[in-house]
Amino acid sequence: MATGLMRSMRLENAGLQLSTLDLDPKTPLSSLQTAELIMRVTDVVFAGDDQRLVRDMEFLEINGVLHIPRVAREKDHDEAVVLETSAPAPGPQLFAQSERPLKAKLGHIGDLDSLHFEEDRSLQEPLDKDQVEISILATGMNFKDVMISFGQIPFYHELGLECSGLIEAIGSNITDYCVGDRVCALAKGAYASKMRVHHTSVAKIPEAMTDQEAASIPVIFCTAYYALFEAGRLTKGESILIHAAAGGVGQAAIMLAQHAEAEIFVT
Repeated sequence: MATGLMRSMRLENAGLQLSTLDLDPKTPLSSLQTAELIMRVTDVVFAGDDQRLVRDMEFLEINGVLHIPRVAREKDHDEAVVLETSAPAPGPQLFAQSERPLKAKLGHIGDLDSLHFEEDRSLQEPLDKDQVEISILATGMNFKDVMISFGQIPFYHELGLECSGLIEAIGSNITDYCVGDRVCALAKGAYASKMRVHHTSVAKIPEAMTDQEAASIPVIFCTAYYALFEAGRLTKGESILIHAAAGGVGQAAIMLAQHAEAEIFVT
């Protein structure tokens, strides 16, 4: 109680220099030894030349030795408590971990600082018979990803729409692909180290094409192809006006329209 009272009085009046000294009753000291301890404490508390920002005000004697209260941080125990009581804070790790596939996750819409990678536990499930599993080597970045990250458009899937890499596993129904094939793919959540996609969303990469080039193809060419041939029914000799032709989809549309031998106008 005395220690608590002294603490309260010091907090209420910063000018008071109130100190406590607890003597060990199990090993009583002589009068001379006790006096020497009191003088040592007095020198520490009231020394005029002490320039420390924080002075010790609480002392405990055990077997003739003075002790002062200290709290030392124990990093390993702190981290163990954090893991048990809250979500772990992101920290630097290797991106390619054979036994721990990672995927990108945006913690808060509009806050790019909350972008981090987390373990993809969906890959622990058995591979579907119509799927292939890809070890991703490159991911295409689209403007849609930026708009999603800033909350400008809603989204219902993980970030990333296209990638390239090596096939690591195939489903029992797959006959067109083999383990080790270089492929590009349309895939939701392509900012990852591994992912699974339906085999119809995958295409083999020519040997002369780099992984980075291949990862930039699926979205823009599929978009342009659908617009020109599925929706527009473009045929040889017809004319087409392509807006924003300098962009990715615009350039893909030009190449596809040239292949169809259409007359092309651009802005």
